[in-house]
Amino acid sequence: TSHLVVSGALMTNITIIAFLLAALTQAQYGVLGFLVPTPPLIPTDVGIKKRPNTELCFLKKGEIMRTGFRTFRGGFLNNRRMSTRRKALNEVGSAGATSFYVLRHGETDANAAGIIQGSSDLSRLTDNGRSQAMAFGMMALDPSTIKRIDQIFVSPLTRAQDTLKLVRESAPPGILPQSEIVLPNLREIDMYSWENQTKEKLRQMYPNEFAAWRSPDPDKLVIDGRHPLHETWSRAGEVWKEIRLQVSQAEGETAKLLVCHGTLGQALLGSAFGMDATTFRRNKFPNCGMAEIVWHHNEDVATSWRWHNICDDGSDKTEEWRLGV
Repeated sequence: TSHLVVSGALMTNITIIAFLLAALTQAQYGVLGFLVPTPPLIPTDVGIKKRPNTELCFLKKGEIMRTGFRTFRGGFLNNRRMSTRRKALNEVGSAGATSFYVLRHGETDANAAGIIQGSSDLSRLTDNGRSQAMAFGMMALDPSTIKRIDQIFVSPLTRAQDTLKLVRESAPPGILPQSEIVLPNLREIDMYSWENQTKEKLRQMYPNEFAAWRSPDPDKLVIDGRHPLHETWSRAGEVWKEIRLQVSQAEGETAKLLVCHGTLGQALLGSAFGMDATTFRRNKFPNCGMAEIVWHHNEDVATSWRWHNICDDGSDKTEEWRLGV
């Protein structure tokens, strides 16, 4: 009985100490959060690490942190490299980092009709798509929130090039260079015999493959013996190699604009953080939606990213920084 009394007293003291510590830290760090499983892959400043164990780290009161899976506010975040992530946020825009602005084209007639375009070049911007591009140039490319862009890379497809022309017409003077580099690898996903077919027709003709496209399941999406999603993610990696090779030869802070497509944009965003095609549809690009990706020089993966989107009323909506996809 005496042992039980001692053990009970010890547990009571431990509980009291825990609550005292919580009270002491609440003013700075807010209400305690819950322990949650660590996401299987988290980008850091040293690459992608598997994090099987749950650990505690403080988020300051009111501070928000996003992983690719969850949003945390105040309390504890299970990330043993939280200090690195906070440092990365503090260094956004610092010397030795490049901002990549990945922009999807405006709405096309194929988008409006529910037709899969792939890398075909038959579709053209609708009136709405042209308005989206003009509004993006005027509102999203605000010099107070966007760095001066010193280089533009664009898809060879007409819908992306027409979007760039309209953005350039409406953008504030001096924020964009007058020339661009056409990169064939910035074309949209190659969908082979599915291109220029309606989604409804494809759903009826290829129910299993279409389900894999929607789920998504990159292993089961097979068109004409090819794996389009895996190919697109691989091509996105080649884009980053090509562009970042030029960046590594530059000094200081730079900003690049990549005008491309929805699926290719997702592949660029995912591969920047070391993620594969299983992340398809996790961060879908709306027409004239733009992701800003900050990537420090000599790092294997990007540091952080955020959305810049145009709302229905034409205003720019810039979201909070995120540290993974």
